Amino acid sequence: MKKYLIPLAFCLTIAVNAQKLIHKIPVDASVVVTIKGDNVLDLVSLDEFSKSKIGSLLTKELKKETDEKIENLDEVGFNFSEDFHYFLKSETGVMTHCFLLPMKHEKGFLNIIPERKKENIQKKGNISYIVDGSSGPIVMWNNQLLMIYVSTNTALESEYNSVKYDYGYDSYNLDAVEAVEEAVELSYEEQQEKYKREEEEREQKRLEREKKREEQLAELNAKKSAFKDIALENAFSTFSTTSATHRSILKNPSFVKSIGKGKEEVSVWANNFAKLYFDAIGGYLYGMAGGMNPYDIIDINKLYGEASITAKLDFDEHQATLKTIYALNDEMADIYRPMYDGKFNKNFFKYINEDKLLGYLSLNMSVEGILRAYPELMDNVFKPNDKESITDAVSLGVDLFKTLIDEKGAAEILRGDMVLLLTDLVQREVTYTDYEYDEEYNYKKIEKAKTETLPDFLFMCTSNKQSIFNKIMNIGVREKALVFEDGIYEIIDKPRSTPFSLYIMQKDDIVFIGSSKEQMSAMSNGTYVPKLSGSLKSDIRKNASSAFVNGKKIISQIPAESYPRDLRDKVSFLTNNIGGMTFNSQKMKGNSMKSEIVFDTQGEGHKNSLAYIMNIIDSFMD
Repeated sequence: MKKYLIPLAFCLTIAVNAQKLIHKIPVDASVVVTIKGDNVLDLVSLDEFSKSKIGSLLTKELKKETDEKIENLDEVGFNFSEDFHYFLKSETGVMTHCFLLPMKHEKGFLNIIPERKKENIQKKGNISYIVDGSSGPIVMWNNQLLMIYVSTNTALESEYNSVKYDYGYDSYNLDAVEAVEEAVELSYEEQQEKYKREEEEREQKRLEREKKREEQLAELNAKKSAFKDIALENAFSTFSTTSATHRSILKNPSFVKSIGKGKEEVSVWANNFAKLYFDAIGGYLYGMAGGMNPYDIIDINKLYGEASITAKLDFDEHQATLKTIYALNDEMADIYRPMYDGKFNKNFFKYINEDKLLGYLSLNMSVEGILRAYPELMDNVFKPNDKESITDAVSLGVDLFKTLIDEKGAAEILRGDMVLLLTDLVQREVTYTDYEYDEEYNYKKIEKAKTETLPDFLFMCTSNKQSIFNKIMNIGVREKALVFEDGIYEIIDKPRSTPFSLYIMQKDDIVFIGSSKEQMSAMSNGTYVPKLSGSLKSDIRKNASSAFVNGKKIISQIPAESYPRDLRDKVSFLTNNIGGMTFNSQKMKGNSMKSEIVFDTQGEGHKNSLAYIMNIIDSFMD
């Protein structure tokens, strides 16, 4: 019995997969976006969305536009429990955008179509379709699928527009000026006769230009019509495709690798940026560069060839997460990898107190690696070209850079690891210049004061050159730009518009720049009390870049009167509902760079993070 069950299960899997719209996406698509309807409905049902303010507004508009033929979102006819897809296919000069929307029935969609448009509906078998002009979308549907197909020949459209909107004004005006200048030396009768003759000649030229323009437009319209016929044929092919008849995107190794477990609600995949760049932008750049093609000097394929990005948006119970993976080609990965080979100064943790932290941004790069990689990157991106001297100039600059720059010495001054901390929000009195006017609109400057909420911050970076720091500070003191007291330098020569004080010191191979003298003094004399959780310490130390924003704390510390009037009554709601945001970008592993943004959505009355976002939107629609 078992030997029959396995083939049967396999056949059933194929039958189910054949119904999935993803099989209609071609293997050579450049971009694929998927919204997983079933995952979304598990978080927020269609009924719950319909009862939200944005859902109610959408339903109201649908009822209005369809003369109440549609009274709720379910009657539109979409199968919201299936996956919705968008894909972009790029070929040289041709960009094709396609939306694949699953349907339960076509009745609802037919009710959305305006009556005047229904006259344009055509049929081919069980497929209905509308072709919206020579440049508009092709819309196809049946009881299972609605497809919106937009294919554009960018070169043809550009040529068409240049001819259509070229009326020859410059030539006409030049002729008129020359005629007037010559007519000045003639008698009045001769002037009239000459002007009449030249007016007839100009009109004749205009008619000839217009005739030529109409002929060109007719020829281009014929090309556009032929292109539309091809697009319609391709649209039918895409609409009718099944997994048994088509090499779908599921045969693309890069896309298949990006799928993962498939628990996310939204996914985006883009592949081979170089091809997409050439197909979408190349022709425009050539025309705009005055005859110089940038691709003659910049090797886009080396820079972006085989590069891909995958992004996934996942809504959990208490957080929303956006994960991205950026993959480079082997050559670029070898160049970029040393940039991320940085060492992190653990002494930073002695000067961070998590309880007082409103936010931070950390960077853990290698200045030595960056300075070594930069010349190699320039050598690879700018390819040799006998016609353009800029490539020789770049090559010369690279050689001089390698000769003059001491990478290890520069890394001693600035290693590449640094942290910026937002430690407090305080009320400070700041001065500003205002103007007073008398009755004759003469003005005079008046200095005024006002209270503003300003941040206290601390910036730390690793520097092993204490002697260089001391020399710079000594120069500042002698030039009366700095004052020195108790091991701390204060910047006194700064723009009057700077609303806070600035202090500098160096300790533990760290240069400190901050706005709070009290905090800096505690760090200088060893009385500062650090506190940092293991998870936050790990985020800062292990990642190439990390950031955190405590939205709840920031909002609660800003006085209500500082907000715009229409937001003041929302402050309490925001304080109770806005959480934190964490960003981490990992160091390179292999050819990939991974990053993650996590939004904390724990709040009052939200069953999950998608419902949280919907409730936040609703609160601002009051």
